[in-house]
Amino acid sequence: MKMPVVWHGWLAPDSAELHGLFDRASIFCMPSAAESFGMVFAEAMCAGCAVVAASGTAVDEIIQPDRNGLLVAHGDVAALRGVLVGLMQDEAARRRLGSQAYRDAAERYTWPGVAGRYLALFADVVARPGDVG
Repeated sequence: MKMPVVWHGWLAPDSAELHGLFDRASIFCMPSAAESFGMVFAEAMCAGCAVVAASGTAVDEIIQPDRNGLLVAHGDVAALRGVLVGLMQDEAARRRLGSQAYRDAAERYTWPGVAGRYLALFADVVARPGDVG
């Protein structure tokens, strides 16, 4: 299976080119070993991509294996290749993972989702009897 790989270099977060790439992608892969929160993973999820990442970083808190993406051990090139080839060959799996990634991202990482969680937190705090301070 031959697939073109294009290195785009750094793209501005709000650039039309970056948004266009996410819109056309069905798989997003970034097997980084040194990732903090990984905003790019949340962005890929918001675009409905099936996400593939290396486990053992903060991305473990974002990606739930076989639910909204797939994790492979960092440095395990054979496993990474197997996961990517499998996703390229299995459109149903790509769609399932991408759809769930989109739903999870909409709930967790959009302003309405974040605001809803804050409102629920504030309502819980206000509803507690006794002093807060």
